[in-house]
Amino acid sequence: MTKQATIGMYWEGEKLSWLENFSILSFEQQGHDVQLYSTNKNLTDLQGVEILDPRYIVEFPRNIRRKAAPSFRAGIFRLYLQKKQIVCGWTATLSAFARLSLRTGIY
Repeated sequence: MTKQATIGMYWEGEKLSWLENFSILSFEQQGHDVQLYSTNKNLTDLQGVEILDPRYIVEFPRNIRRKAAPSFRAGIFRLYLQKKQIVCGWTATLSAFARLSLRTGIY
């Protein structure tokens, strides 16, 4: 399989839902490396996913960390990922679903 672009994803919060896990699996099945940027130290059970500190991409000012909505921070983060030429995962998610089925995985 030809190596695909690295997919970068940003996550704030506790556990990933089934949708995020499905998206990650789908990207991996298509040959993408997945980098998940999160400050959540409990996200350790994701095989094949490189978990990185989001401050590697952008350090949000204190007022943004404290007052801005997570969706705002995620949007800014995506812009910085694109600046570093890393494909943004959640914006590429629909194309990734094409090869997986919810029940059986790969079809």
